[in-house]
Amino acid sequence: MTVSREIGALARILMVALLFGATAVRADDAPVGTYAVRGWDASQLQAWDKPYRGTATLRKRGGALAYEGVMDGERYIGIGIYRPDTKTLALHFKEVRTGKAGVAHFRASGSRLDGTWVWMGDRRGRTGREIWVKK
Repeated sequence: MTVSREIGALARILMVALLFGATAVRADDAPVGTYAVRGWDASQLQAWDKPYRGTATLRKRGGALAYEGVMDGERYIGIGIYRPDTKTLALHFKEVRTGKAGVAHFRASGSRLDGTWVWMGDRRGRTGREIWVKK
């Protein structure tokens, strides 16, 4: 499956989730704002591995959240759905320069989002990890 077909399929899945199960994002519940990010690629999940660093910004867009991020100089954009009842964020993202896309899932706790992510098309399903702390 090509990346564009994978992105289209994921967009349809996210839309179905929004229509049939996701609670609309209320301004007071959404984890909007800018976050300091520390993350590890799938090959760097050992405690002694040096994390990558960056920033992530979430902005409310109707019932969804728009994502913009910069990790070690690479720019990312995406769209997500936040569920206030479970305090979880499902996020579809892509690297702007290459178009490489992935999905992430975060759990909110206070001013922190803790999640895992995977590149679409990774046949081994290797996951990375990110911790976002609100600035």
